[in-house]
Amino acid sequence: MSDERTRFALALQELDEDALCDVEPLPYRRILLRDERDQLWERLTSRWPWFSKRNLTSQYILMVDEEAFYHHVGGNVLCDLIRAHGAERIYQVNDDKIGEREVDISDFDVPNHADDWYRFDDSFDWFIATTHNNLAVIAGDWLVSAVKTLWPNWADYPYTPPWLKSRPSEERPTREEHLKSRRDSEYYRAVYQGRTEEIAALLDEGWDIQTPIFKMGSALHYAAARGQIDVAALLIQRGADINARSGYGVTPLMDAVSNGHVTLIAQLLAASADKSLRADSSEHAKARAGLTALEIAEQSPYIAALGKARRLEILELLG
Repeated sequence: MSDERTRFALALQELDEDALCDVEPLPYRRILLRDERDQLWERLTSRWPWFSKRNLTSQYILMVDEEAFYHHVGGNVLCDLIRAHGAERIYQVNDDKIGEREVDISDFDVPNHADDWYRFDDSFDWFIATTHNNLAVIAGDWLVSAVKTLWPNWADYPYTPPWLKSRPSEERPTREEHLKSRRDSEYYRAVYQGRTEEIAALLDEGWDIQTPIFKMGSALHYAAARGQIDVAALLIQRGADINARSGYGVTPLMDAVSNGHVTLIAQLLAASADKSLRADSSEHAKARAGLTALEIAEQSPYIAALGKARRLEILELLG
């Protein structure tokens, strides 16, 4: 390797000025530092709520089949559009935080479906996201308008998840149904991860606060079972049904009791949760069938295992 390096250095020294002018420069490519990448990602996600999955139907965002997008529009055309908008270099980042870089616009590469990549520039007024499951997201008013002009029948190529492509077209969900399904999933993730700002944003957009999260019941059931105090407070403030039944036939209070969350129990009782209600007498309620919240606490081996002091605290709240 050292001999090769020496020969290369000597060859460069022998080049005259005219020869150097004929050398084609390599495209600019710079690997991003981790802190720099994190700062860019924070700016991008704060500029575009799409990343928190709250804005899927915006007129400034297209979600289409990735292969169709690159077939009908193409990487070279995208480069020309972005360059015409004033960008000479773009950032390319991904979820795995591997190989992220700043590159010349001429180095804009068509994805290979192996990773999730996001491309944008310093303006943060547009981005293109492509995923491993063949989804392309185009964002930014000027970019979306340009793509729609170049690709008039873009609406004929909606994104279809790979697991649905094998199903007959008449059995596939409509675009509206698919968007609702995605938003259901994002609502579930927001509740699961306790992201109160995203939950509030969904509710502001008219989301049904009683939307069930699988058999767990409403978001309030889920928050009560997991001990998510801030999420529960938000949902109670926004009018969640505090005595609603889950698919297991229990109320949020019963879920909080079953999991030994003292603060949640007090929080729900302060919001007028009815502690006299009984769980449904069905197989879905299992050991809690027909019991009140107090009786659940008295009979639960889990509550007993939490220790005498905590068990007494729960019983006193419910007594």
